[in-house]
Amino acid sequence: MTKFAIVVIVGVLALAATSDIGLLEWSISLRKSVQALISLVLVGTSLIVLVSKNYDSRDRIWAYGTVGAVIGFWLHIA
Repeated sequence: MTKFAIVVIVGVLALAATSDIGLLEWSISLRKSVQALISLVLVGTSLIVLVSKNYDSRDRIWAYGTVGAVIGFWLHIA
């Protein structure tokens, strides 16, 4: 894991632990935060593959597919 991911996870957990919301609301908030974090990691790695010249066309197809799946996931939730 990168340092950024660790800082984000610890920050989300600390914020949720110090807030005055109920357990159910906390679990929903944590779930949305984890979904967003996983989406950012997937889109970030896909963008690195798409921008870099070191990957071939098969890797780019995977990256485009991943970005499309993440966009579809968030459009389906909304």
